[in-house]
Amino acid sequence: MRRSLTTAVAIAAMVLLGACSAPAGVSYSAEKEAQPAVVSTPVAKAPPAPSASDAEFLADVRERQSAFATQIPDASDEQLLALGAEACEQLAAGVDTSALSLIPGESANVLGTFNDSAAVITSARVHLCPA
Repeated sequence: MRRSLTTAVAIAAMVLLGACSAPAGVSYSAEKEAQPAVVSTPVAKAPPAPSASDAEFLADVRERQSAFATQIPDASDEQLLALGAEACEQLAAGVDTSALSLIPGESANVLGTFNDSAAVITSARVHLCPA
């Protein structure tokens, strides 16, 4: 009798806890609740290799930067790709990019334009931004 009571209390507790944690309109079967939990350790994934257009964009930016004293000589590929994505967003929004700086703290040249941003914007326009 005591074992039946303990089992009944345990089942009632599971039902109550299950009802509290399930989103509205979602029910879990008893079969699913009876299955043991599986704990998995997340595996660190290597960043995906750049696509052909990404690689062309990166090569183009670095080539353009070789023509002047870049203010971001240590920018990683990921950082440049993020700047390229930002350039595409600005272009799609119709922003005048002639005096746009994508890089916080970037100094303008004597003409009032931003060399590194111009290199990124021009390369993004050619290799990354949808037509």
